[in-house]
Amino acid sequence: MGNPIQEELSEAKTLIEEGRYNESLRVLERILEKLPDTITVLNVLNLKSEICWRSGKLDVGL
Repeated sequence: MGNPIQEELSEAKTLIEEGRYNESLRVLERILEKLPDTITVLNVLNLKSEICWRSGKLDVGL
């Protein structure tokens, strides 16, 4: 069996590619609840910001 967090990250990325942003955000929230280290948290938050940007939930305000 592989790393469950890595598998969920892969699932979230697949959902992003399919344009299923709300579902991918739910997966990331689930991951954030069980993350053990800071680097992984930063990677997940980076991915979350990309999802928000692509789905129009992040206004750049420029």
